[in-house]
Amino acid sequence: MEQIIKEFSNDILLPEVFVPYSTSSSEFMLGPCFKDGFPSELESFYPLAEGEKLLLHTLQPGWQEKNTWNSWPTATEGWIRWVDRMERVKGETWRTADIYDTIQLSKFNIQCDRNLLYAALCFWSTSGNAFHFNFGMMSPTVFDISALTGIRPHGEAISSVLDIQRQKWGKSKKTSYEKFIKLNMQREDVTEEEHLAFLNMWLCKFVFCIGSRIVAEEYDRLAIALASGRKVALAPFILSHLYRGCRSVVTRGFSNAGGPFWILQLWLQSYFPQYRPLPYDTKNCMTFGIALAQGNLKQNSFRECFTFFYSCSSVSPSQFIPYSPGWLQLAEHIPSSKAALDAIWSSFLIPRDLQYGLALGNSSVGKAGVEYYSPNQFARQFGLTQTVPLPPHRSLNASPLERVVFNSESGIREVDTKFDQLKRNFSLVEFRPNPICTPSFESWWSTYISRTRTESAEQILNRIIGEEEIKKRRNKGSISQQEKDSRPSKNSKRELVSGSKNDIGHSPGVPGSSHSYVNRYEKSVADEDVAPLSSDVKSPAAQYSAEVLEKAKTEVQKLLMMPLEQVLLPDNYSYLEAALPIYAESPDLSIEKTRNLEELRRNLPSLLANFQEAKKQKEEYYKGSARKVMLVDDIIRKQELHTGIKDFLVGIDASIQNLKEIEAQQMNLATEISHLEAKLEELRAAFPDSKKDAADSLATQAELSWADYKHKICV
Repeated sequence: MEQIIKEFSNDILLPEVFVPYSTSSSEFMLGPCFKDGFPSELESFYPLAEGEKLLLHTLQPGWQEKNTWNSWPTATEGWIRWVDRMERVKGETWRTADIYDTIQLSKFNIQCDRNLLYAALCFWSTSGNAFHFNFGMMSPTVFDISALTGIRPHGEAISSVLDIQRQKWGKSKKTSYEKFIKLNMQREDVTEEEHLAFLNMWLCKFVFCIGSRIVAEEYDRLAIALASGRKVALAPFILSHLYRGCRSVVTRGFSNAGGPFWILQLWLQSYFPQYRPLPYDTKNCMTFGIALAQGNLKQNSFRECFTFFYSCSSVSPSQFIPYSPGWLQLAEHIPSSKAALDAIWSSFLIPRDLQYGLALGNSSVGKAGVEYYSPNQFARQFGLTQTVPLPPHRSLNASPLERVVFNSESGIREVDTKFDQLKRNFSLVEFRPNPICTPSFESWWSTYISRTRTESAEQILNRIIGEEEIKKRRNKGSISQQEKDSRPSKNSKRELVSGSKNDIGHSPGVPGSSHSYVNRYEKSVADEDVAPLSSDVKSPAAQYSAEVLEKAKTEVQKLLMMPLEQVLLPDNYSYLEAALPIYAESPDLSIEKTRNLEELRRNLPSLLANFQEAKKQKEEYYKGSARKVMLVDDIIRKQELHTGIKDFLVGIDASIQNLKEIEAQQMNLATEISHLEAKLEELRAAFPDSKKDAADSLATQAELSWADYKHKICV
């Protein structure tokens, strides 16, 4: 792949980091990227490497191991006491090293959402270190690590050649965490030895989450650097370990997965708000991770999560920049100088090798190597425009699917030297956030998805979960508590049907309306042999139990947190339409909130109609844009051929016998170009940019209305 890229003409490559997107001086694409389209020579290498398959295509029954997340960090009482003890003496040192917020985060017990992690990892590509969703690539970035944890994104490089003398300290390393606390937490004054022991355990258990679940010696020197307040670039180093953990799960199986997967979970919850814990409020929170860590985990089955990721065809631009109130916010890392901004954003945006591990060659754990970081694959997460990215290359890894192991310091120093050179040429430009994608990216990515997604979500789920596993669980009666909690009770089904029949009218012409919702629940009631409802029920609202009212409230608020496109899917739409009037009957609601619920119920059909019309117009525009791109490419090729022949004729001797044939060919090409240009003008007239602008405006209005209802009802 790298050899092919080297042979490309500079005319088709844009090597810059910031590539102007339009005539506007404030909108940019994130490079390096291709100038026009995607070269066919690279199709076997990218976006999937040759021989690579995503986990969703290869996963077999028995994949959900009980001990997969054994390294998931938990905050015990002993650990919290140790944090509080150390903070009183070493808090300022932590702030100097920019680890204070992350240490505070370790005091929260973040619940593990196994199903969300399992489902997302089915779409992870180990060659590009990115998720392959229907709408494009996404991945945790250095920016995400900083925003979620407060860790420094830039500074002194961390590697196995970190310039620190190893010190002897600590008691009984390679022991369990709880025993380590008892042996090293002192009763008298805090000593440097105790501080080093504390930081080493924090790194092993809460930051890198090593699979062996012991305090290892590998991070000794890093702990020493942090204890002295040195400003090391910890965020890229953590990100490389997250990438390596994802690779290990995908390639080696789910048993004893090690790595900071808690950060991956926070990342998924940030970019996909329907999976955020409740409540989620960033006020008075030092980092966005702390806001997420304090909520109660939503209960979602693997089937629900997988189907969502498999079926989600688009997300709104605002969903790509989730960190409010300012997308540029970086906890306390908002410098005023241009040099400091360049240092931070070079760490965010420059594609490069990230150092992994701190032990050379023969070590049994943490072998030093690299993970490739390619932010041009997910430009929208920085507020930049996504175009067809240049594939990850120039890495010290032998191939996209292999990982180098450094046996000497030379390779490690080469990685740092390359990045230092790239940083010297980097300069941050002022840009207006515009997280969209170009028509050429839309065309290329949709072609890739249609080629690789040949099964339905249901077919994949049946293969993954396995009929044998389902039968085994049924025979044993081992339905999980999560599934029990997520299944409506017979009484709640009966009452919900009753309320639906009497209170909710069918909306003509609206797919997935309350009528289908009632029929679905009538069928489920019949299946469970529930006695039929009395036909003389006059006031179903009066019969709603507190449980049913609370369930309706929970479901409405859950749906309100989803992007509008997901809410308007038939099942979600019908459920919301049916649950709104039930929630409105809650006795503790204010008059204003009740009015808002009724208003939302009345306006649902128009919201759906407007959003669907906007989506239809956008699809038509992008189809036209794709045809325009193909025509432009054809015109360019024929113009080049025409110019070549013209230049040839200038220098050729007039006595050549076939001169007339060449001249005739030139005339034919000129005629073809004229016809193609006429077709292009017709397409431009049929699909003007104003059509997309109108669709964007219509969709924006619908989303603003949705956000207004969310604010009125949920706040």
